[in-house]
Amino acid sequence: MRSAGDSVRQVRRFPGDRTYYLKRRAGEGQFKLMLRTGLDAANERVLVDPQRLADAAGGVPHAINYFAPSWDGKYLAYGVSAGGSEAASLYILDVATGQNIGEPVPRVQ
Repeated sequence: MRSAGDSVRQVRRFPGDRTYYLKRRAGEGQFKLMLRTGLDAANERVLVDPQRLADAAGGVPHAINYFAPSWDGKYLAYGVSAGGSEAASLYILDVATGQNIGEPVPRVQ
């Protein structure tokens, strides 16, 4: 029997009390990339939601393959694959604005 709770993986703590992780709430299909500052759950923020990417791509499922925050917390590199592919597109996110910088680099493993 499986637990009905949320699932969290790939937890990474950084200076400034920043914690990055992948989280899938009970009932959701994909993990979202999250940022929490401090220990209070109220300080949790979604950085990347693959469901939004899937919706924009006509329903093709997307998944976060990997992520790497910069040490200063300003930027985040992350890879997203579509439709079950192992070749991800590499994005750079400006953490403060939540906007991607430039165009993604395709077919990055």
